[in-house]
Amino acid sequence: MEEEKMQATVMALEGKALSWFHWWEKCNPNPTWDGFKIAVVRRFQPSMVQNPFEQLLALKQTGTVEEYVEDFEKYVGALRSIDQECVRGIFLNGLKEELQAEVKLYELQSLSDLIQKVLLIEQKNVLITKKIHPAYIPRGSGGSRTNSYTKTVTVESRPNADRR
Repeated sequence: MEEEKMQATVMALEGKALSWFHWWEKCNPNPTWDGFKIAVVRRFQPSMVQNPFEQLLALKQTGTVEEYVEDFEKYVGALRSIDQECVRGIFLNGLKEELQAEVKLYELQSLSDLIQKVLLIEQKNVLITKKIHPAYIPRGSGGSRTNSYTKTVTVESRPNADRR
């Protein structure tokens, strides 16, 4: 029943979401389950109000594979039904070119296998890059490291004055 769904959902809310719900409930004296679902999405995931299929097709990897997978799952999860072969193609198409080329070397049947393989490929590529360029910091890692290629040189202002 709609009323039971609302009660169960409200019991799970906390913090910002609970405060928002109390305000929303006052503004909507006769709430419906469908109205509540739409209001929640508009408030907490406004990007999902747009066509999720359109957003899925436009998605491109700019950071790590893990970040890309998280966004991909958000958009593909909002779709009711979609052909799994199509989903694999959309996922593959959104990856960075170097990852696309390498993962295509494997004949992976499921999206899950594809995701696991591309995560491993990215890890391998990061390790190789670190060995070649020790100061390399992958985008999205948040860490900082000093550049091992930079050397400090001290130049004396009076080179021969103290050597007598």
